Amino acid sequence: MGTTSMKSTQLLALLSLLFASANCGVIVSGTLNNREGLVNPNKVTVTLAPGGYSAFVDKSNHFSIHNVQPGTYILEAHDNENYFEPYLVYVGERERDGKHSVNVTLHSLRPGEKKKWLRYPVSVHPSFPIEYFDPEQPFSVMNLAKNPMFVMIGMSVLMYICMQNMPKPDKEAMKEANEQFKNMRL
Repeated sequence: MGTTSMKSTQLLALLSLLFASANCGVIVSGTLNNREGLVNPNKVTVTLAPGGYSAFVDKSNHFSIHNVQPGTYILEAHDNENYFEPYLVYVGERERDGKHSVNVTLHSLRPGEKKKWLRYPVSVHPSFPIEYFDPEQPFSVMNLAKNPMFVMIGMSVLMYICMQNMPKPDKEAMKEANEQFKNMRL
């Protein structure tokens, strides 16, 4: 009986330690800005890397990532139809009113751009729709002229016309050349 109560005490201590460490993080939350109605919030996943934190966007376009430890993360929204600009999220060590502070800066992928400070909670909006295929181009004669197959056909026709317009050799000169060729072989 003593070993059973000792095991249950150890298990209880371990579980309380896990719950205590799980609740010491910060909640990073925000909204999905969907004014144009381009984004289906049910298909958007928001992730914080590194760390494997992720959340889904609910029907009211809000997301919350719980138990984020202090540090620097990249917040990305993933959607198959729209591109979202990533954000650099800094979860500070300082505490305000008993909670960790959260600072958010826009993570620019373009070199030379200044970082913009954003308000917390962050508002994520799509930058542009993703196009997986090139838009179909209208018919153009210039597109045909640029096609390699048509260039080859055009060169062949041009060579044929040039060959037809070349001066024809004299029959006597041809006989003389053939005779000289035969004499050379013998």
